[in-house]
Amino acid sequence: LACYGSEQAAVKAGMNFDFPGKNADVLGRSQLGIENDALRLDLDDLSGEVVLLDWGRRKYMTPATSKPNEKLLVHELMNGSLDVILYQESKATTQDPRLHHRMTRLTRNRLIKPLRPDATDPVLADIRDIPKVCQSIQDEWKSDKAATSLNRLTAFNLSRCLRSRLEAHIAGKTHPRAIDILLTGCEVSLWLPGQVCFFF
Repeated sequence: LACYGSEQAAVKAGMNFDFPGKNADVLGRSQLGIENDALRLDLDDLSGEVVLLDWGRRKYMTPATSKPNEKLLVHELMNGSLDVILYQESKATTQDPRLHHRMTRLTRNRLIKPLRPDATDPVLADIRDIPKVCQSIQDEWKSDKAATSLNRLTAFNLSRCLRSRLEAHIAGKTHPRAIDILLTGCEVSLWLPGQVCFFF
């Protein structure tokens, strides 16, 4: 099963279904390799990237690409039953040639949760979830979460970078008008940089 969508959550649809066959747990809690997991590949939308999925090479014994593109790297997925070929329009950015380094494992990943069952009133369900989500965010900062909290880890690394930058200013190693922090965002995520700027 291959899903595609403009939103990351769209490709989680397959997580809500059992894998067919005898080994129904192959997409869940099994200890098999990454080839037996549900995976997500994020295309480079900044430089423009397309992906070709080919299931026919084994059957037809012919490459899926045309002659001018025959040198494009072919990646095998789904235990060799699927060929994946990526083409990047712009060379402004360089992607890791090892495809698995660019993929996010959806199953057996505590940071990824499957889609929730449909609600008759999704807005009401979201409102009811607010206290639980806020409490979860607060719990992330407790000392007993120090080893597993990504929020604490991110804050720790950010503070180290800020301290290093301040020490460079004190030592006169940076230009007084140099950019110290660059805040970026896209669409809704622009709200966060806006809040950070407000506090400064």
